Formats: sequence, C-alpha cells, structure tokens
Amino acid sequence: MEIVYAPHEVYTMRACRSASLYLAGGITGLDWQDELAQRLKDVGDLIIFNPRRKVLIKGPREQEEQIVWDFRHIRDADLVAFWFSKGLLDPMVMFNLGMWGLSTDRMMFVGVDPDYELKSDVIYQTMIARPDISIVMSLEDMANQVRTLLYGTEE
Repeated sequence: MEIVYAPHEVYTMRACRSASLYLAGGITGLDWQDELAQRLKDVGDLIIFNPRRKVLIKGPREQEEQIVWDFRHIRDADLVAFWFSKGLLDPMVMFNLGMWGLSTDRMMFVGVDPDYELKSDVIYQTMIARPDISIVMSLEDMANQVRTLLYGTEE
C-alpha cells in the first residue's frame, strides 16, 4: 500500500498497476484517513489518495491547489470511500457524495459515524440513489468492504 497526500502526486510503474482509493470526507478534526489507511496497510496493490495535508492550507493559492487536487483524484480513483465524521458538517463532503458517489455507477464505500448529525440524510439519499451500496458505521467495517472487493476476503 502507498499513500499519496495532497498536494503530492505519484508517478511510478507500481502506481499504474495498483488499484486507487480516494478518501472522501472531512480533512479537519478526527484523522479518520490515517485510521482507515492503517486498517488497509496489508493491502499490497493499493494507492490511497489522502486529501488531508500534512501542513494546513495557508491562503487562497493553496486552497485552489487543494480543490484542483481533490477534483482530479476523486475523478480518477478506481474506488472512493466516503466517511462522515461526528461533529464535522462539511458541505463539500455532501456535495462530493452527490456528484461522484450517487450520480455514477463507480464502486463506492459509504460510512457514517453512528453519532453523525446528518446520518439519516446520508443513509436515505444513498439508499434512494444507490441501493447497491451497503452503508457501514465503522472504519473497521469499511476497511473490510475494501478488502473484500479487492481480494474476496475480510481481515
């Protein structure tokens, strides 16, 4: 497994042969991206696109760079994992779920913290638009979904 953090890119032959997973969700507060990546560390042929920067955005130029990076990587990823964290009502995550998750037939994973304030909105919208998606309530279950899709087995 390899992790590519915004705003970096990866251009290796290995990356061309690996499945890619974009981590769509809030990039402030709880570092759910790191927790999910740790749960997937044994998945060898996986490139994870992590939009959470190691250094915070400082101005409009970096904000634009972030938005462009997010757009390109969520568009180009083979798989997208959406996670909705408690206490973080990020409108961009909802926008991305609607644009990329519910409007296409691409493989998606959707997870909601059991205490997420808009949990029912995410559940109902997903059920209506993509009844094929099984929503999970833990990052462990999400990691198992990814592993099952890629290898046919859970941890």
